[in-house]
Amino acid sequence: MLKQPDRIVIYPQRDSSPDYLLCWIPPGHFTDVSGGSPEIVSELQEYYPSGIETEFSQDGFDEFGISLAFDLEELREGFLALSDSGVFAEVNFVDIKRLQDYVDHKDDQNIKEMIKKFSNGEITLDDLKLDPILRKLLEEPKTKGQEDPGEAFQKLSGQLENSD
Repeated sequence: MLKQPDRIVIYPQRDSSPDYLLCWIPPGHFTDVSGGSPEIVSELQEYYPSGIETEFSQDGFDEFGISLAFDLEELREGFLALSDSGVFAEVNFVDIKRLQDYVDHKDDQNIKEMIKKFSNGEITLDDLKLDPILRKLLEEPKTKGQEDPGEAFQKLSGQLENSD
């Protein structure tokens, strides 16, 4: 089984412009995006038993009839600002709830100052992690499964020997 985050995450599509964001929703979180509709949860479980990957936009969510309890544009802006400052250089996936926590606190003077110092090269990622909100934001979400998606694709395309 491929490695997949065990919570709702956002991440940039690697082969596209850096501001094209995707969202992964694992099946255990379908109730979080169903708007309280058991019918939507049931339909998602039937058609997408391993989870949903969609564009992180209102159109992407509308395509599946789902929604988040957060402002998508605020999350998008927060993600892109942090990404542009280099904060996510070592992070593949960002937990949506932790990003929302950052968005709720991004105007706190300490956080603003730390992000500015980091983007100016005055402090390191380890220094950023001294702030509890930024530390949680920079933690890679846990994954289920064992196989790296990139390696699986290389095996399928014949670029990597299958060790099985």
